[in-house]
Parts: sequence; C-alpha cells; structure tokens
Amino acid sequence: MGIPVFLQIGIFVRKNFGHLIQVVHKCDENQRASFRRENASTPFCSSLRRSSSGRRFPMPSSITHAAVGAVAAWAFAPSGAPRHWGALALACSILPDLDVISFFYRLPYHHLFFHRGFLHSLFFALILSFAIVTIFFRAPQPFSRRWFFFFVFFFLLTASHGLLDALNSGGYGVALFLPFDDSRYSFPWTPLPISPIGIRSFFSPWGWTVVKSEFLWIWIPSLFLALFFRWVRSAFGGRGKRRVGL
Repeated sequence: MGIPVFLQIGIFVRKNFGHLIQVVHKCDENQRASFRRENASTPFCSSLRRSSSGRRFPMPSSITHAAVGAVAAWAFAPSGAPRHWGALALACSILPDLDVISFFYRLPYHHLFFHRGFLHSLFFALILSFAIVTIFFRAPQPFSRRWFFFFVFFFLLTASHGLLDALNSGGYGVALFLPFDDSRYSFPWTPLPISPIGIRSFFSPWGWTVVKSEFLWIWIPSLFLALFFRWVRSAFGGRGKRRVGL
C-alpha cells in the first residue's frame, strides 16, 4: 500500500525539483562513449586504474559521510532513543557506497547498481527508511507523529549521501531519480574534489587536499547546524518535546 505513495513522491520530486540541478549524463550507448572519449584524461577516468597514490573514486570520503551520520544522530536524538539509534544513523549515511563493488565487478555504466546508481537515489532512501522504521522502531503507532519523525530522519540522512556526492567535481553525477529517470545529476557548484580510497592514500598530498575541502564545506557547517539545533532544543525543548511526543 505504501509503494504507490513512494512512486508518487518520486515522480513529484523529479518533475518539480529536477530543474534545480544539472543533467551531466544520460545513460545511452552513444552518450556513454562520448563521455568516456571527452573525459579520457580526467581524474575520474584515471581513478579507475591503480596508481602510486592508491585508488580514487569521485565521492566525498566515507569518513565524511559517517561524520554526517554521527553528527545528525547526536543533534536529533529523541528522548528515549534506542541504543541502536547511532548505529542505524551511521549505516544510513554510508550504506549507499556499497555500490563501489561495481568497479571491481566491472559493471557497465548504465547498470542499475553501478556506483552512484540506484543505491544513491531518493527512492532507495525512501525504501531504506521505511524498512528501518518498520524493523527497529515498532513501538510508535504506524504513521503517528513519532513514527514520521523516525521515517523522515532516516530518509534525509540516507538521501544526504547522494546529495553530497552531487557536490563532487569528479565527473559523472548521481542518479538521484532512479528508477524513474536514469539521468545523472550534479549541482552547478561542485567544491569537493575526488576522494582517495585507502589509508595510505589519505596521507598523500591529494588526500590532504580532500580532507581540507571536506572539513571546510561539510564538517564545519554540519557541526554548526548540530550545535544550533541542540541549543534550540535545550532552550525550547522542555515543552516542545512533551507537546510533539519526541
């Protein structure tokens, strides 16, 4: 019964907000071939080959995604939050990057589970959030205010992964609207450089560049927003939490 609602939400978001971000690539054979020819010398294409600095993929580092999850879990933890609250928040923030295995299995670019594909979509965020709330948060009455709080929190946290990746400067965008649209999107403003994968790579000059960029554009804003929200909760939360049931 809930899936048609998710479909309607996905179509609505794609239709009304898709113009806010730019299409960087369409998944058909001619455009994929053109994309690879035009970008053969870019860091993205060279990142798929082993180099002396390790392996690089076009995304913010997993550490940064995990940090966003940890900060969000701390800032938005409701009263009586279960012990697995933080673990679930971390899982949602990094789970979409399971599709990096597509590089090692050499999945084609148009494959549903290629990196930044379905697992980075808003539709997947809806499915994962619904599954988490259904499995781990059975106490709230379904579709109650507290239930929706949990659902929206985990949805936004999972969706943040793809949105942060859309700020990356390294090449081929995020399929935010799969399975309704296989276009890949990035924001017009892409301040985040390609992230290296591997501990050794983070001690390279490139790794230090990535760390500084992500600290400036993600860590600091996230921390300030979390501190602000905690301050709001401490200043006004006594009556508010009792009123909204959180």
